[in-house]
Amino acid sequence: MVPWVLLLAGCLERVTGEAVPLDPRFYEGRDDHGGAGRPGDGAGGGGGGGSPSGNGEAPWSGYDGATWTLTGIVEVDEAVEVQLDLNEVDADAPGGQRRAGAIRLAGAGPFEVRVPGTVNEVRLQAFQDLDADGPDEGDPFAEASVTWTGADPAAVTLTLVKGARGRAG
Repeated sequence: MVPWVLLLAGCLERVTGEAVPLDPRFYEGRDDHGGAGRPGDGAGGGGGGGSPSGNGEAPWSGYDGATWTLTGIVEVDEAVEVQLDLNEVDADAPGGQRRAGAIRLAGAGPFEVRVPGTVNEVRLQAFQDLDADGPDEGDPFAEASVTWTGADPAAVTLTLVKGARGRAG
């Protein structure tokens, strides 16, 4: 009986059709390195080959110090936007890594990111969300780790493969 009562009540939130700004608690302080940004404002930069994603997620956007250059190329079959997530390997962080940010590429192509000299290892995860339903096991995916040894590392190639997410590599 209770489920029918809830269905008859309808939506409890009044919808006016007016744009309502996003609560700043959802995007402020998202970048551990001092970067700023709001969804869709493009703040923060992100380094070559693609525009930074929103939410202040441009990798190391607020860092001001010595850096090294991480370059690479993304190979994909689908002409769909690619999201490239960058994480700092950190044994003290939950899951062994700390999110540094993300960049978005229009499709296959090169990328370049300036990484703080204090970061010795970066874990990259690239994916395409073909159905626009959030990344899942069926979407094209690739990952790699890059270690800095004092000189810029060789370019990394990320070849996205459908169904690669979650496979032991």
